[in-house]
Amino acid sequence: MRSLRRLYTLGIFVLAGAIGSTFSPWTAAPEEDAAQIETRWGQLEAIAAPQLPAGDSTLLAAAIATFEGSSLADTSPEPGDELDPAAELALEELVAWSRSGGGVGAGVCSNPNLRSFSVIPLARAALHGARSPDDPRFTAIVELGLMLRDRGGMLSALIGQSLLHRALTKVDEEGWKLPEVFYRERPTDAHIRSILARDVVCTATHVDEGLRSGIIEPAHLAEGDLEKAVATVAFDRERELSFFRAALGERTLRALETKNPAVAMELFTPPREEEVKSLLVRDISAHVEVYKHPELSFARYNALLLKVADPYRDRDEVTP
Repeated sequence: MRSLRRLYTLGIFVLAGAIGSTFSPWTAAPEEDAAQIETRWGQLEAIAAPQLPAGDSTLLAAAIATFEGSSLADTSPEPGDELDPAAELALEELVAWSRSGGGVGAGVCSNPNLRSFSVIPLARAALHGARSPDDPRFTAIVELGLMLRDRGGMLSALIGQSLLHRALTKVDEEGWKLPEVFYRERPTDAHIRSILARDVVCTATHVDEGLRSGIIEPAHLAEGDLEKAVATVAFDRERELSFFRAALGERTLRALETKNPAVAMELFTPPREEEVKSLLVRDISAHVEVYKHPELSFARYNALLLKVADPYRDRDEVTP
């Protein structure tokens, strides 16, 4: 009986040791000094800092919510279509947002609670009703596009650039004189770098908020049996954020020193199984290819800009 007890006890110790050795890499802190990690992260935040001022997004959120009750929320208006009352009211709120000097939120990142995808049908309706480049509905969409592009992470930037592209297409289709703002605020490599830096910084902020609130669960970040087990029994939010700042901070700053940061980010990111022992880093790194999207979007926009601007250049109506 005693030998059976000893064997049972020994088995428990062996099992505990095996479990400990399995999970210990997932509970250890980053090897790099915490102060060094924070210093580098501060450098990334400086690059990510928006050049446009912050502003209240209350009226913009109201316009988006109002428009979602419109019959045009899920479709595009055809030429000659009249806007329904909900759409008209939403556009009035949008113009009021613009005239009040509103923004898309405070801090480094745009307001994550804005229903960004709903901005696109709102913009379609605003541009549909615009009668000139000075129309307040048109200028409001241009302002919104710039703010989303220059104050948000990857998703906001792409939606903002989409609004600017739609507005520029309207200028082209109507044969309007090209407003100088389109050339002055045309996207450049500097925009790509700040968007990439801001997306990494904003991702850390939004994920932290999501984990704290329960909107994001550790299991959402896991892939495979081991990672799912880690998410269940060994997940530590502060440790995960430390690894994120350490790995993504270093990787992003190094990529920003290259000629093509988006491609460099992909090259600097190892396969998931070779990535650091962090569910958050592994999950974010699995989608690193999205960093190429702004470059493609900007190239299409600048090609259209050259096409629209060309007739005016000879008459010096647009100054690069």
